[in-house]
Amino acid sequence: MSEYDSKMSSSETLLDEFPKPSYDDWKSAAEGLLKGAPFDKKMHTKTVEGITLNPIYRKDSTEGLPYVGTYPGQVGSPRGAKAEGYLAASWDSLQEITVGDPVEFNRQLMEGLASGQTGVVVSPDLATSLCLDPREASIGDVGGCGLSLARYKGLEAALKGLVPEAVAIHVRPGCAMVPLASFLRIWVENYGTNLSQIRGGFHSDPIGHWVGAGSLPGAYDVLMDQVKVAWDLLADSLPQFGLIGCSGIPFHVAGGSAVDELALVLAEGVEYLRQLSKRGLEPGAVAGRMVFTFALGSNFFMEIAKIRAARIAWAQVQESFSIASPSPMRAIGRTGRFNKTVFDPYVNMLRTTTESFSGVLGGLEGLTIGAFDECVRESDAFSRRISRNTHTILGEECELNRVVDPAGGSWYLESLTNELVNEAWKRFQEIESAGGIVDAFRGGKVAEVCARSRAEQSKRLNQRRFSLIGTNVYANPAEELIEARLPDYEAEKDRAVAAMGDKDPPEWEGMDLQSLLEAAKKGASVGQFRKAFFPETDEKERVAALPHERLAEDFERLRKSAFRFEEETGKPPELFLVNLGPLRKHKIRADFTRGFFSSGGFSVIYPEGFDSPESAVAALTESGAKVAVVCGTDDQYGELFSAFAESIKASSPEVTVVLAGHPGENEEVFRKSGMDEFLWVKSDNFLLNRELLEKAGVTLNC
Repeated sequence: MSEYDSKMSSSETLLDEFPKPSYDDWKSAAEGLLKGAPFDKKMHTKTVEGITLNPIYRKDSTEGLPYVGTYPGQVGSPRGAKAEGYLAASWDSLQEITVGDPVEFNRQLMEGLASGQTGVVVSPDLATSLCLDPREASIGDVGGCGLSLARYKGLEAALKGLVPEAVAIHVRPGCAMVPLASFLRIWVENYGTNLSQIRGGFHSDPIGHWVGAGSLPGAYDVLMDQVKVAWDLLADSLPQFGLIGCSGIPFHVAGGSAVDELALVLAEGVEYLRQLSKRGLEPGAVAGRMVFTFALGSNFFMEIAKIRAARIAWAQVQESFSIASPSPMRAIGRTGRFNKTVFDPYVNMLRTTTESFSGVLGGLEGLTIGAFDECVRESDAFSRRISRNTHTILGEECELNRVVDPAGGSWYLESLTNELVNEAWKRFQEIESAGGIVDAFRGGKVAEVCARSRAEQSKRLNQRRFSLIGTNVYANPAEELIEARLPDYEAEKDRAVAAMGDKDPPEWEGMDLQSLLEAAKKGASVGQFRKAFFPETDEKERVAALPHERLAEDFERLRKSAFRFEEETGKPPELFLVNLGPLRKHKIRADFTRGFFSSGGFSVIYPEGFDSPESAVAALTESGAKVAVVCGTDDQYGELFSAFAESIKASSPEVTVVLAGHPGENEEVFRKSGMDEFLWVKSDNFLLNRELLEKAGVTLNC
């Protein structure tokens, strides 16, 4: 026996001397510590997704799960699309560049590639996405949220110096699928040497554009025809390229949960399989060229499980289409915007770190990490560098690219993955029962699904059962907003119009692939492509877009209203704490109150404790505050509250008196004494702040 085996044997023998507690033993001990509180209520957690989390997971939590014994690279395995994981190649660093000018785009791209970035994301501006030339588009749409690509020469300028085979290339064309596919085909043929080695994806996803924008430039069926044309333009030239995109980002931004996002992305994929099958493509070929994009939210384990569950569910979809040779899911991700904040924006760096960590543990093939200040302004060199370096830290310092599926085998994650598959499949079937994702969107079902989850998340945020650091908890009253740095959209449009020149090439005849490519080479614009594919008489598809509002925006409007009040009056809205007695008596509730109202923009005056109503009234009057919160213990309230409240109302009847704590059976008595409101752990943080800000004289825009 080796020395190692001898030590292990001794250790095992030593452990055998101790009793092995069972789950029932642990539960009994936990119930004892709960002192009579119900175990299920205290120890089980229900998520926004409707999944109940157990307090502890055991080996038998995963018994019977069919995929637990699978390996990475197998179709239907949650453990990643590649058998080697990241050992052969790390995930792609797909950093977005949101400038409209192709020359500036290229400068930032080259800077990024020299500093660790390994992929490029080409997202056109709003004008290009709708096939509008700059001179046709509104100010704000040219250079808005992406790259202005009116002609092929714009793409050529944006990608100048790029070796196509050296990086991953992802193009999100919006509704400009045919012109951008033509531009891309020309570029790779001009600059590529081995097109079979070029990787990435051309994300034809008119459904994703539609749900986010609310309109299409033509009839839905015409857009689906163009998906097929874009496929034909690129399929043979770029055999490794994904050609269909299914994005969960619009559903995430609309407030959808992990279950909602997964279900709706599956429904998107099914719709594209059906539509392209009608247009002559085999479902197996289409499934193998789809690229799924997932938003990454703040629930670390839920996001890992969502990516893993997606692989299982997508295999089920392929089985339902009787695909003989199913393909592993191609999946990339982007840190979500829904939970990002304008106030305390540097916390966004921490959020994107945990989100990208979950994406890597989930085995994504590519990852975009949003800039910490993207909610406020265009990113600068510093914020772009922080995002890039997060990839580097995860890969090179944490060495996450040296292990295959580090999340595999976790009893919690395997169980959670199974729960997500089951719940998402039920939601997916709801969408299918509504006629599929297109009819569900037209009929309001998609909006309803996302709104339901958004309302639950807002409720939890307002009740402080969910925290956004620096927003509804630990807000910094002295914070100054970072400078908003937005493009000069009028100048953007002028530049883009000038770059196009005065003359368009002649309209072309013929709609075959070669004619389209020749037209693009001669300088045909996206607007000319639109006129060729979307006759002006075509019916436009318009449905109310899914909302794009971040979770924090209600609180941010409160804070901005408070800032505006301070600018107008010279002082912030103030709230005075009427602390009763010594510090040990009032501190807990006074600290809670200060944190609660700081999130609304109040400046909280926190004096030492008062021994008499007269001294409290004098200090309150001197402060000029319009809101007073009495803080103490329940015993003190029974003895002192009425006297303090009556004195405050007698001296300053316009002051709103709030009790810190629940009045219980004393509510009627306290209200007669002058209590206007009470604050306790279940109070709605947003609504109470809004109400008291108004009473303090603040004009609100929410």
